[in-house]
Amino acid sequence: MLAALRWRGGDGERVLAGRGFGCAIARLALQDPRPAALPPFRRGSWTLVANGELWDHARERARFERAGLSFATQSDQEVLAALVAEDLPLAPRTCGMYALAAHDADRHRLILERDPWGQKPLFFSRLSDGVAFASTLPALLAHPEVSRELDLVSLADALSYGYVPGLATPFWAIERVPPGARLVFDAANPAGVSARFEAEPGGAMEQLAESFASAVRSQLVADRERALFLSGGIDSALVAAAARDAGERWRCALTASFEDGSDERELAHATARALGLELQEVAIDESVLEELPRLTTLAGEPLGDASLLSLHLLARAARERGAAIAFGGDGADEWFFGYDRYRAWSAPLALGVAGDLAHEGDAPEGARGLARFARLLAQRRASYPGLLRKVGGRTLRALLRDDAVYAAWCERQRALEAELPLVRGSAASAARFDRRFYLPNGPLAKGDLACHAAGVELRAPFLDRRVIAAAPLEAGPWWRRGKRELRSLARALGLPASVARAKKRGFRTPLATWIRRSGGAAALLAPHRSTLECLFAWSPIARWIDEHDRGRRDHATRLYHTLACAHFLTLHGTETAPGTSPAQWGA
Repeated sequence: MLAALRWRGGDGERVLAGRGFGCAIARLALQDPRPAALPPFRRGSWTLVANGELWDHARERARFERAGLSFATQSDQEVLAALVAEDLPLAPRTCGMYALAAHDADRHRLILERDPWGQKPLFFSRLSDGVAFASTLPALLAHPEVSRELDLVSLADALSYGYVPGLATPFWAIERVPPGARLVFDAANPAGVSARFEAEPGGAMEQLAESFASAVRSQLVADRERALFLSGGIDSALVAAAARDAGERWRCALTASFEDGSDERELAHATARALGLELQEVAIDESVLEELPRLTTLAGEPLGDASLLSLHLLARAARERGAAIAFGGDGADEWFFGYDRYRAWSAPLALGVAGDLAHEGDAPEGARGLARFARLLAQRRASYPGLLRKVGGRTLRALLRDDAVYAAWCERQRALEAELPLVRGSAASAARFDRRFYLPNGPLAKGDLACHAAGVELRAPFLDRRVIAAAPLEAGPWWRRGKRELRSLARALGLPASVARAKKRGFRTPLATWIRRSGGAAALLAPHRSTLECLFAWSPIARWIDEHDRGRRDHATRLYHTLACAHFLTLHGTETAPGTSPAQWGA
């Protein structure tokens, strides 16, 4: 298992084997990097292994010291061990990003716990006489009792969404620990019992400036060099401005540049000039596609967001410049209503007739402006998850060939929507759906993988309890763009008007250009045909390839999803388990 974890660390490792509990640790040392601070940490009968950071560890350390406890290191994880020993759920009372396993030797209990946002990954599998857990799927699969059988329904999700939403994974016997959950396994509850804390926006928007500044200050505390990823959007610009006010002088500020000019470097440079930053460009071209097999190997699941590749190159450049920590703007869209799909979902239903350009994700990609918004209006007539899918239900049914598997996939979609009911016309309900089913397994999983694979930890100040307490309860009128509160904050922090007013573009990648310059879709996917045909029908894929290479339609995203799945299947085979995943799609 340790061999499958080393890429996440590099600053020390340890294997612990004891009665009833064993673990392997690969450390990325960010607080107190001395060898003496190498986990695991013990407090009383508890042994703790964890991944992540505790932002309020100084305050908690002081509380424990007043109560007479002493600490041997300056590591935040030693403080986390003391908090775990209090035997109370962490999520409602701490501020941080973490995934942890804690063993209580006196009561023979195992606790698995994860931060409310799901920033740090944690997987587990129930065994005949216990539980196996790991930060990565490959590490868990190294356990001889963990089944490698694939869940075809989850692979259908990966093709459709570009990730697997909910708690299922591509492996039938492996589940995700839910964000904000505390799972307890003991003799009385061998299957585990859970409690889940779900953060909600507080609506205290008058406190946003102070709360955001506090979040950035606390996350800047570290014993390693820090880097800034500046996309050109308002989110990373706000992080940069708040860090400046906290006294940070970034030695490493990076932005991505693409040959076709589809990046946001002009806005990024405008922010850099306003803040006095020396911004460096990282040139990215089609050769970045060569990183996909390695990253898929490390992840142990297909991730279909091509910005994973660009972000990984930024993280590698940061590490080459001496940084082990990077800052970005993740979470701002989901908490401050930044996506256009929120506007489309909350628009009057009658407007849907204006957008009859698409159905369930089968529209031509690349539409912008009014055409894009019209497509979103058309898609939302069916369901909100339809706005997230890149492969729609009808095409997916043809891909799966087996009606029983397609029926199981449809049942999972209904289960997702039933778990967190969506209110048509309410952007707040759509954002809440995204925070549970999209953010943890999509953007945050991508960011964690891309950066740790380069020896860098990604921090996101927008995912801080103090900022969430100041996030709005509901979006404004559907015809207005989101993030109004952030635009006001940008003006107050002196950011350029061009950045504050800029329309959302996201960290888009010129995927169609990369595919064309790599010899076309046929050259990329034809070598994987025999592997894909073990589970999927080839004809829909062949149609995408033909239409894309002829320039008739832009299927770049769907083709990339397919390529990610092909690399995954090449690594893990095509043996599928009967039925659907045993993972509960709820908490």
